Amino acid sequence: MLRVRVLLNEAPMDSAYVRVQLRMRRKNDFHSIHGPADGGGSLDITSDEIMLEAERNKALFLMDYGHPQLDWNGEIVLRPLSLKDLNAALEAYTMFSSVTQYPPGYKDRLEHSKQILERSVDGMLRVELLEASASPATIVLEKVAKS
Repeated sequence: MLRVRVLLNEAPMDSAYVRVQLRMRRKNDFHSIHGPADGGGSLDITSDEIMLEAERNKALFLMDYGHPQLDWNGEIVLRPLSLKDLNAALEAYTMFSSVTQYPPGYKDRLEHSKQILERSVDGMLRVELLEASASPATIVLEKVAKS
């Protein structure tokens, strides 16, 4: 389990989302989106959630992905979703919601996160690791511009 906090200009961001990237030794990396963060900018991401999303991606695009556990190189990248990323997630929802399942309210929660970022001043988003369960993973934390 990963417990993270998303910060916008060093203040916790309510309703933020985090992209998890599993770096692979072969074929494409797996990406999944997790959130929204609570009022303190925190959220928990479980290995079960990451694996469920990886298996869904693999089922949709079988030739593009290897095995999420056997081909994983041991590195996890955590990145907060910027406005650009949220727009891309909303576009993906529009394209794929007819062929895969999304959690109830997913689109509305993404829209809410986008509205919060649109109303905020320009600045930087970053992920802070609060807790990580014992695992052999190397965790990389990325920063991005709000837009």
